[in-house]
Amino acid sequence: ERMAEMKRRSHAIKALEETQKANEYLKEIKAEEMLRAQREEEKIQEYARRKEKMLALRKAKEEEVFQQKQAARNAMIEAQAQRLAQMQNDEEERVEKQVAEKEASDEAKRLAKEEARRRWEEDIQKSRSAQLARKQMQRERERAEDAETAKFLGEWCKVLDKQDQEELEAKKMAATKLAAEHKKQVE
Repeated sequence: ERMAEMKRRSHAIKALEETQKANEYLKEIKAEEMLRAQREEEKIQEYARRKEKMLALRKAKEEEVFQQKQAARNAMIEAQAQRLAQMQNDEEERVEKQVAEKEASDEAKRLAKEEARRRWEEDIQKSRSAQLARKQMQRERERAEDAETAKFLGEWCKVLDKQDQEELEAKKMAATKLAAEHKKQVE
């Protein structure tokens, strides 16, 4: 009976150790998942910072180019106005028409460029949103897998506990039966 008790104790210790191992494994998985999520978040933030910096630089450069063009255009218009004032002849009407056409052309080009930049910024925003959505889905999928693993381990521990319980009951019954037989023999 002492042997049976030692065996039961050994089984109980083994089951406890396995449960502790499973718990440690779950903790490790959760820690890794948290670390992975943190790294992903840092990457996303870094990407966003880089994109914003790039947009700011591009806007600053475009503004600088626009100002230069505007200054050149203003200088050209001013020079043209001075020449027109000096000419005072039949050429005046033709020159004024040319200036108006040039201004209209410049304005059309500026508007087209503005529209192209707006579309480009919109595309970047869409791409960024899609990437964030993909990262979110990946994190949720990983969380679901972790939860499934934890559930499986919990159910497996229950199965092991049940097996141990059944084994103990079988041994008790065998011991009781043996004791009854000994008692019969003694009588």
